[in-house]
Amino acid sequence: MKQFTYTDSDNQIYHYDIQCLKGTEVLSTKPLWEEVFSEDSQAFTDYYFSRKAPQNITFVCKYLGTIVSMIHMTPYNMCIKGEIIPTFYIVGVATKEEHRHRGLMATLLQEVFTYAG
Repeated sequence: MKQFTYTDSDNQIYHYDIQCLKGTEVLSTKPLWEEVFSEDSQAFTDYYFSRKAPQNITFVCKYLGTIVSMIHMTPYNMCIKGEIIPTFYIVGVATKEEHRHRGLMATLLQEVFTYAG
């Protein structure tokens, strides 16, 4: 597990844990999804988390054990010049409002790009 530290203008220090979630671990991001994407219907969210999310690789930042930022990577096969190339597309990019503008998403994006290598 990696850590990311942010110091605010009042010199308060925040320590975030960065994790890669796979399989059913990804389901733990549902509360943040529901909070940030509140315009999604409950039927869609339930479908997404029962059918799609467990296939994802998801990077998260946790603060005091709670997921406060996430990026879902959904696997996808592309056909380029007749060759099937496994890749992914990014969905579910979200950060709790009170943790925004601290560099969490930039940190998670770097993890995604490193993972995708």
